[in-house]
Amino acid sequence: MTTLYEFIEKDNYKTLFPTNSIKVFSKYGLEEIIKFINEDILKKKEEISQAYFLAQPWVYASKDRFHLRQTFQLDPIAQIFLYDFVFRNKNHFITTKLSGRESFGYSFNEDTNNSPSEDYKKFSEKLIELKRKYNFYGKIDISNCFNNIYHHDVVSFIARLINQVESAKLGTFLTQINEGRSTSCMPQGLFPAKVIGNFFLSFVESSRELNSEFVIRFMDDIYFFSDFREKIVDDIFIIQKLIGEKGLSLNEEKTFIQKIDDNEEYIGDMKQTLLDKRRSIINTYTIDEFDDDDSENRIVLSDDEIEYLTQMLHEKNLEEKDIELILTLLSAGEEDLLYLMEVVLNDSPHLMNKLYLNLSRNNVLSFKAIELIEKYLDNNNIQEFVLFWLCKIVTDLTVINEYTADILFKIYKHTSITNVVKCLILELQDNNYGFLELKRKITRGHSPELIISAMVGLISHEKGNRNKIYGYVGRTHPMMRTLTKVLSRLEPHDVENLFRNDEQRFEYTNNGSDELNPFIIHQEETSGGIIIDDDDLPF
Repeated sequence: MTTLYEFIEKDNYKTLFPTNSIKVFSKYGLEEIIKFINEDILKKKEEISQAYFLAQPWVYASKDRFHLRQTFQLDPIAQIFLYDFVFRNKNHFITTKLSGRESFGYSFNEDTNNSPSEDYKKFSEKLIELKRKYNFYGKIDISNCFNNIYHHDVVSFIARLINQVESAKLGTFLTQINEGRSTSCMPQGLFPAKVIGNFFLSFVESSRELNSEFVIRFMDDIYFFSDFREKIVDDIFIIQKLIGEKGLSLNEEKTFIQKIDDNEEYIGDMKQTLLDKRRSIINTYTIDEFDDDDSENRIVLSDDEIEYLTQMLHEKNLEEKDIELILTLLSAGEEDLLYLMEVVLNDSPHLMNKLYLNLSRNNVLSFKAIELIEKYLDNNNIQEFVLFWLCKIVTDLTVINEYTADILFKIYKHTSITNVVKCLILELQDNNYGFLELKRKITRGHSPELIISAMVGLISHEKGNRNKIYGYVGRTHPMMRTLTKVLSRLEPHDVENLFRNDEQRFEYTNNGSDELNPFIIHQEETSGGIIIDDDDLPF
């Protein structure tokens, strides 16, 4: 990764609510948008009184079956600012090692952002190494950490880490997107936000008050190691005082001290091998990019491993980590796929994005799978995160025809619909089946995120009429003027490579037949099982 665009593009499909709008604006409008941010929003010109970061709408991702994670749906202006802020200052987000202290997680290494999966692998290896060395270890987790970080604490930290000028920029951003609220101001699910959060917590391992022989941290998960239990007890009290000064507290259910080898979980050889393969995945997933020549980094599943994962799928009381392992590595047949979809929908809704990624790299989407989605949509209450990814399966992985258009309008009219889900439908480059009329209606006056998505969806519309619409929208707000200038010069072929084309989509009809325009994937039968390109797999 050497450019800001690559940084944004590589992270897009690993975010909680990825849309195509950011891909369009980051590819074709970075220079203009960054200029607008720096010269109009941050310099606060008096003649541009309306130039500011808009208050961003809340969205709710699933954490598990019953709990939600609150975050923002950032518009392209806000999102590009955040990525640019961290990318410009990446030399300040390089991890430094301290004696007896190590941190892992989201960071940079010169011009490249480190792979979280590789860092987690190193963290896990260090955990095993330290467990072999010491008699006791303790674990703590900061409760709801990133929603509870205080605005002024982050800004003050950035002033110390970088400088006052940069901290003022971030402060303006956090204040305006959150309407001045001091907590719940940090976006979640985006790599640059995780970088800021990770380095903000560096005060934990850098504190010389701690007495344990070794302390390691991955984000807000912290481990203490010592031959003496009392040292770990003392450190847990010290940490509570340190984080308490910043309005943070520990998760009581995830705080414990344990003697090494007591109740250690045994993992079988086969499962350990699969976990190692998962951890070896390079964190560079993009939906459209595959490298035919990159065979060194591919993951090979043997027939025995495929059988092991398939049997695991049908075990009773399947654990979340096992479901994620299956979604990451297994290319399931239709019967197993349908069962896997039901497991995710009913028991693990927070893994819907992993289900989408599984489907996107395999040619197993079928009539029955789409029928299952249609049936699930009959539920009156569907979590926003689930509805978003169900919609994304249809918009990204199927041919848009009269039948899939009916499904999308069923989603658009669903009682649980939210704006972030509507955005997926409005971004579609297909303007048949009533989509054009819907987009034109939206551009006449709705919330900013819907208008932006509708304008992106109009790129494929007749240029003269489209640009006339852009012109009217651009007069409503300085931000809209900047965005419409970018869009008005685009041709439909400019964005074809940013959206999946029909050759990569499943064609769904109402007669029960399965017609598949084969996905462009790296999966081939070999004597050793299935070859999966590691670029297709998320962390």
